[in-house]
Amino acid sequence: MSASWSPSSLTRRGLLGLAVVLVTVVAVAAAAAEPADGQAPLACDGGLYITTGSPDDMTLTRVDQTTGALTPIGDGGLVANALGHNPEDGYLYGIDRDAPHGIVRVSADGNEQPLGPATGSPASWELTYVGTFLANGHYLVLGDNAPAATPRGTVPGTWAEIDVTSQPPHVVRTFSHPSVGNNDLQDVALDPVDGELYAHSVTRDRIVRIDPASGAATAVGPSFTTPANAGSSFFDAFGRMWLYGSGAETGTQDTLYRIDDPSTDTPVVVADGPAVTNSDGASCPFTLGMEKTVTPATACAGTTVTYRYQITSEAIDWPDT
Repeated sequence: MSASWSPSSLTRRGLLGLAVVLVTVVAVAAAAAEPADGQAPLACDGGLYITTGSPDDMTLTRVDQTTGALTPIGDGGLVANALGHNPEDGYLYGIDRDAPHGIVRVSADGNEQPLGPATGSPASWELTYVGTFLANGHYLVLGDNAPAATPRGTVPGTWAEIDVTSQPPHVVRTFSHPSVGNNDLQDVALDPVDGELYAHSVTRDRIVRIDPASGAATAVGPSFTTPANAGSSFFDAFGRMWLYGSGAETGTQDTLYRIDDPSTDTPVVVADGPAVTNSDGASCPFTLGMEKTVTPATACAGTTVTYRYQITSEAIDWPDT
C-alpha cells in the first residue's frame, strides 16, 4: 500500500518525480480553495474529522491521530450526520438524521449551509446517519426504514446515491439488500486504494465490505469485540481504516482505533479520546500520504538515528479540478 525510500536510493529522476507530484498537489489544493457562497472548503491533507454532540447540535472536530484528542472547529449547532468529504469540491456534507432529511454542506470554519432535502429521497427513511462520498463525487447515504426502538438488524435499510451539485440535491438511484439491516452499520467509508466501501457491523462484530452496486454486505477479516460500536469510520491515503468508538460494550465512544488492513486485521487502540454519545466521521484520503518515523524514538547527543519516510499516492482516482 505504500512505498519506502532511503536518501541513498533517491535518484535525481526520483527527486524530480516527487517534486512534480508535490507541485501537482499544491495546484490541486489551490484550485479547490475557491470559496462557495463565502464558505471555504477543507484542505485535503489526510485529516480525520468527526461531528459530535446531540443529533440537532453537532460540533465539527478534528482528530489528533496520535493522541486521540478532538479539537473543535466552529461554534456547533450542526445537524450534519452521515458525514462525508466530497473529493470533487473539498467540502464536507452531512444530512439531518430526522425527516425531512435535509442535506447540509460544511465548510472549513465548521459552519454549515442548508441545501434542502434531496428530491427523490426514499419516503420510507426514518433515520439517516450513515454516509460517505464515492470517487465520482456522489453522496451515498444509508437510511433506516424502522424507528430507533426496532431491534437492531431486523429491517433492511435503503441506500440512496445523491448528486449534490444540483439545487436542491437529487437522488440518482436507490437500492437495498437484506444483508444490511437497521442500526447495524453506524458509518461507512471508502478505501482510496482498492475502491471498496467498508463499515463496522455491530451484529457481526466484524468489518463488512459493501457492494456499491447492490448494497450487499460481505464480512471480511476476523471478528473482534472492541469496539462494540463505532459511530465514525474513515480511511487515510495509505488505505488504513480508522474508527472512533466504544470499548467492549455499545454506548459511549471514547477510543480511536486503527485497522491496517480491514480484510485481515483487527482494530488496535491508538489512543483514548474524550467520551461522546454521538459521532460521525469523514476524511479526504485522495491525497499524497507521507509519514516519518525515527529509530530510536529517543536518543542522547551523538547517537546515530535513522529517519524513514513512507510516501504513497495510491488513491484510486484523483478528482478533476
